[in-house]
Amino acid sequence: KTYKYTTEDVVLGSTSNVVLLLQEILKARGFKGANGKPLELDREAGANTIYAINSYQSERRRQGVELGSDGKNDGTCGQKMWKDLISI
Repeated sequence: KTYKYTTEDVVLGSTSNVVLLLQEILKARGFKGANGKPLELDREAGANTIYAINSYQSERRRQGVELGSDGKNDGTCGQKMWKDLISI
């Protein structure tokens, strides 16, 4: 099987359809950007997308799931976070 998207790491400055997928998932779950607005679906991991990643990591940490680094948000959607996003 082939899939439309792969789950590559998303960091500040990433631009791709994978970023779009991440933005869609985070937006659908109600995570917003630093500006307090819903994420723009622009395929660019800018400050608002990174803020939403960190917000998601904080929320999951409160629920007992560590997705950042050493108990802190790392602004990265890596493989561990992708698995968590897709499995919930």
